[in-house]
Amino acid sequence: YPLCALAVSDERPASLLPRKWKPASNLRTMLSFAKEVLVLAESDFSFSASLTEYMVPDCKMIATSYESEEKLSEFHKEKFEENVGILKKHNASVFHEVDAEDIETTLGKAMEKKPEQTNLEWSGTFDIVWLQLPHTGGTCKTNSKLIKRYLASVGRVLKPNGMAFLTLYGMQVAHWKVPLHAEAARMNPVVRIPFGTSVFPAVWHRYNPKVGFSDTYFDILRQPCDTYVFVQNEFTGVHNFSCINPSVARKLAGMNVKTIADLSVLNNRLSTIDPGLEALIIQAKGWFEKWGSEIPTQINALQAIV
Repeated sequence: YPLCALAVSDERPASLLPRKWKPASNLRTMLSFAKEVLVLAESDFSFSASLTEYMVPDCKMIATSYESEEKLSEFHKEKFEENVGILKKHNASVFHEVDAEDIETTLGKAMEKKPEQTNLEWSGTFDIVWLQLPHTGGTCKTNSKLIKRYLASVGRVLKPNGMAFLTLYGMQVAHWKVPLHAEAARMNPVVRIPFGTSVFPAVWHRYNPKVGFSDTYFDILRQPCDTYVFVQNEFTGVHNFSCINPSVARKLAGMNVKTIADLSVLNNRLSTIDPGLEALIIQAKGWFEKWGSEIPTQINALQAIV
């Protein structure tokens, strides 16, 4: 499948579209394949709340923040309560203190703190993981590290056909070295969706993209602001295969198995295979079958709305 360029767009909307205009079909198409969605780095939860009405029926959403519930509630006040209420009305779960640099571990810890919300009946992996306008509040160096670790580890919580969405603003793509990190993580950028098009206006009536804990907002309609869609590829490492823990990954590395592709054909070069390893090989073959059959269809659907 073709890759999209990781570069700042020169496109600007000729004029602001009316806020009441809501092209819901675009957002529904964008979310149509997703049965399980994870949203990261929320603050007032207005973004995830705005997506709820466009998800497919029975879609399970988990909306998360990096900051604590107490801090966000105190800062956003009634907006926080209103948006969390909308999420709960749509059977979404809300967790706090989840780090995009280590999603698997920190989401697990956040869930342990709220056992009443953990009866989700979800698979443990997601169709979409969405990191929306992230910022550490620090320098380009700390933000670049955030993107590096997000792209390097997000595969642990993605399905084989899962997509990692990353929305960035201004010159962040260049300043935060996103192309370099994507290549190192073996995450292919396949679609770029500008915010200033007919795709996202449906969320404007609720979404308030504030800059951190300030009173300023991202000018996402007049400045470059794009959502980049990344997918895993044939070089995805076994360490990002959700069914493999670090000790098994080290064992496989000793057998010169570095990627999920290597694992899927391991039985072709071994005369005897222990049952545990055979099960992993079968899962790796299934990973590739699902990845190869569904990713192209999903990419084509997204490209059709851009």
